[in-house]
This record gives sequence, structure tokens and C-alpha cells, in this order.
Amino acid sequence: MSSANSKADTQASPQASRAIHTPYGKDHPTALSTPKVERELVHQRRITLNGYVRNDGLFDIEAELTDHKTYPFPSDFRGEVTPDLPVHHMILRITITKERVITAAEAITVTGPYAICPKANEVFDELVGLKIAPGWRRQVQAAIGGRHGCTHITELLGPVATIAYQTMYGQDARERRISSNFTDADKQSERSHLANSCVGYADDRD
Repeated sequence: MSSANSKADTQASPQASRAIHTPYGKDHPTALSTPKVERELVHQRRITLNGYVRNDGLFDIEAELTDHKTYPFPSDFRGEVTPDLPVHHMILRITITKERVITAAEAITVTGPYAICPKANEVFDELVGLKIAPGWRRQVQAAIGGRHGCTHITELLGPVATIAYQTMYGQDARERRISSNFTDADKQSERSHLANSCVGYADDRD
């Protein structure tokens, strides 16, 4: 393997290039183990998700996805796609109420592998009226998936739902702390809703 490939492998891991702080003590690991064999980075995906509290009481959730190859390759549509050019680049926004009902939805395919890819954005507003709730992925697949949609945009709606919950519940707790209305009873009530959803909320945790 060339030194360039080794360098690319190292640069692909933020853990290898910057200090990471942890609340678990100085001996707690903050990086994965060193790979046992030589390897070459060939594909890199980045996903960014942001939750916004709006002045009108609604919430905006935005997401961005990019895919890059580390080597050039030919494309019938785009010509040569070099490592600095994303193979995929999609951005989206949904606006939701406090009840998690979508009131607006917008998606843009900045870059795709085929000329027709942006056409998938035309069905994105089919999400309007849906509620982020159990069965969300099935709802999304039925509304914008399949032959008229975009796989990458559809997949993004999974973590979008997670960020919606994080944004809304975090903001609610924040407002109650500010108003001094966030009591110990409230904390216990929230824990009961999350019981056994992960190790942090396990009934039998130490």
C-alpha cells in the first residue's frame, strides 16, 4: 500500500487526528483499536443533522448527506468523477409541530450519479401531514420511497426522526429548567417512558 493510502486512512478517522475528551476518566478509550491489516479508504459518507427551534413554535429539522470515493471513476452522465467531487450530495428540511406532524418538506439533490436524480425531490412534499411516530420508516417508504423516490433521501429520514425527538424533548426540558418547573418527579416520569430502551435506562442498572 502506498504512503498516500495510509495517510488517507488516518485522516479518515477524526479520532486519530485530534484530542477527544470523555467524561469517563483519562484511561477510558476514545478511539477504535488499530486495524490488524493494511487497508485503503475507498468510500467516505458524511451525514449532518441539525434541529432548530423556530420563533413560531414549530421545529425545523435539516439533514445533509455526502458520499465521496477516494479514487477517480468514469460516469456516463458526469464524465470523470474525481475524489474532490461528491458522488451524492443531498440536503433536506422538514418542519414539524409539537405533535411531530410535518407541515412542510423540502429536498434538493445537489449532486447525483444520474441526470434524473433531482426528479425524486418532486415527491418529497408527500411527507406533509405525516406524523413522526412508531412505524415512521414504513410511512416514509410508502410516501416517497420506491421507483419515484431517492434511496439516500429516504434513508436520511430515519435519523431525521431521531433528531426531531432530541430537539423537541431537549428544548422542553430546557424551558422547564429555565422556569424552575423541572422537578425530580418530572425526571422520574421521563425515565419511566424510556425504561429498558438502553443500558442507561435499564431497570437493573448498577
